[in-house]
Amino acid sequence: MDSQPVAKRLLALALPITIGASISPLASVVDSALIIRILLKLGYTKETAQTAFSLMRTNVATLTNMPGVLTMALAMSLVPAISAFMAKRDKAGMQNAARLGLKLALIIGLPCAMGLFVLAGPVLSMLYPKLSTAELALATDLMHTSAIGVIFLSLVQSMTGVIQGMGKPNVPVFNLFIGFILKVVSQLVLMNIPEINIQGASVSTVVCYAFAGIADTIYVIRKANLSIGFFDVLLKPLLSSATMGFVVYMLHLFMSDMGHDSIATLISVAAGVFAYAVMAVYFRFFSRQELEYIPGGSKLRRLMYRD
Repeated sequence: MDSQPVAKRLLALALPITIGASISPLASVVDSALIIRILLKLGYTKETAQTAFSLMRTNVATLTNMPGVLTMALAMSLVPAISAFMAKRDKAGMQNAARLGLKLALIIGLPCAMGLFVLAGPVLSMLYPKLSTAELALATDLMHTSAIGVIFLSLVQSMTGVIQGMGKPNVPVFNLFIGFILKVVSQLVLMNIPEINIQGASVSTVVCYAFAGIADTIYVIRKANLSIGFFDVLLKPLLSSATMGFVVYMLHLFMSDMGHDSIATLISVAAGVFAYAVMAVYFRFFSRQELEYIPGGSKLRRLMYRD
C-alpha cells in the first residue's frame, strides 16, 4: 500500500482541526493584548482593568465554557455515524444524524444559557464568595451577556462534529476564523465606547460564536438538504428552557428571602434540572431512532416511550 496518499489524507484531516484548535488560544492572546489596553485608555487604573479582565476570563468564562464539554462529547459521538452514512450514500440516515446534532446543540445550549442568565449573581456569589460587591455586580453583568453565547458555542461545537463527519473539516475552521475577525473588530469598536467598556469584550465573543454557529448550521442545512421541524428542533427545547427558567427564578426568589442564599441556589439548580428533565420526557425530545445514537439512549427510551 502506498503510504503517500494515506499521509496526505491524514494531513488534510489533521491540519484544519489543528488550525481550528489554535483559534481559541489566539483569541485569548488578542483579548489579553487589547482589553486591558483599551480599559486603561478609558481611564481605568491598572489594578481595576486587570480585575475586570480577570472576572471575564476566569470567573465568567469558566462557567460559560462548561456546557461545551457535554456538547462536544455528544457531537463527536455522531461523527462515525455520519461518516458511515456518507460512505454508504445513505442520504436519509445522514440527514437524521445531522438533524440530531442540531437538536443536541439546542437541547443542551438553551437550558444552560437560561440557567446561567437567571442565576448569574447567585451562582457567582456561591462559587466566588471573596468577590466584593462591585466585582460581583460586574461579573453578573458580564455573565448575562456571555450566557447568550453559550447557545451559539453549542451550535459551533455540534455542527463542527456534523461537518467533520461529512468530510469537510475545513468549513467550520473557516467560519470560526471569520468569526474571530468579527470578534476583534467588534471588540475594538464597542470597548472604545465608554458606556459599554468591558461589556464590549463579552458582546464580541457572542458575535464570534453567533456567526460561526449560524454559518455552520446553514452549511449543514444546505449540504444535507435538511428539513428542520420548527416545533421539534427549536420550540420544544425553547419552551422547556423557559419553563425551567421560571421555576428556577421563582424558587430562588422565594428561598433567598429565608436566608442561606447558597442553599437556595443549589436547590434551585436541582429543581431546574428536574423541571427540564420532566419537560424533555413530556415533549419526547428524541425519536426512538435518534436515541440509538446517544450514549445512554436505551435508558432515555424507557422514560420517553412506555412500550
